[in-house]
Amino acid sequence: MTFKEEIFKNKNKKKSGGSFFPSEINRDPHTGEMLMLEAREPKLLILDAQGSPKSLHRLDRKFFPQPEGLAFDASGNLYISTEGDPGMIHRVKINQK
Repeated sequence: MTFKEEIFKNKNKKKSGGSFFPSEINRDPHTGEMLMLEAREPKLLILDAQGSPKSLHRLDRKFFPQPEGLAFDASGNLYISTEGDPGMIHRVKINQK
């Protein structure tokens, strides 16, 4: 998947900034936003309810070595699970501008 929106430009000069390789997709039940994870270069992409890119967040490999799962609890808290040794589940708060 390739994007041309501004949030993808100059994020990583070694690689094409507009590429995104989804490992998981889930919809926020409270906002309708779509969240997409990438495990290859750990990132979280948030799309608005209409599917337009809203924000892109790089994930620290130390905590998210291979993010593969997205889930929400009944209160709307976001969880990201990782594969690897050991596999982990993190409760995540997203700071959006």
